[in-house]
Amino acid sequence: MRNISKVRFAFFTVAFFLYARPLFAAEVFFEMKDRDIRAGDAFVADFFLDTEDQDVNAVEGAVVFPQDLLEVKDIRDGGSLVNFWIDRPSVSRGEIPFAGMIPGGYLHEKGLVFSVLFQPTREGHGSIDARGLRILLNDGKGTDAETGATAFPIVVSG
Repeated sequence: MRNISKVRFAFFTVAFFLYARPLFAAEVFFEMKDRDIRAGDAFVADFFLDTEDQDVNAVEGAVVFPQDLLEVKDIRDGGSLVNFWIDRPSVSRGEIPFAGMIPGGYLHEKGLVFSVLFQPTREGHGSIDARGLRILLNDGKGTDAETGATAFPIVVSG
């Protein structure tokens, strides 16, 4: 009886790995040097791309933020992995739309897309997130990569 259980376990384990869909997804995320945010003190949020071992050559979407809590003072794209901006990041009603290409492709864990200098306008909480993401593979066909985004919680204290 034990041997049958071991065989079943082995069969289901092998079947899972053979037939399970891979979870490869290019992901975008945000980082800040200092998590202690005070009302009135500007801070920089860096927007990164992790290609998750996929060669990508284009990225588009919008960074969204609570405009009642944060004001954009500057957007910095120096040092970006994007070489050619189709839609350079700019502020529009609580979001920062962007679209750019990476000729030759990009394949790394942590590539800077751009940075945003925010100024909190009051105490409160919210999050910085990404919407409408589209990342294209560098495969000659413009295949959409599966994408994911991690929201970045913000707490502004007094």
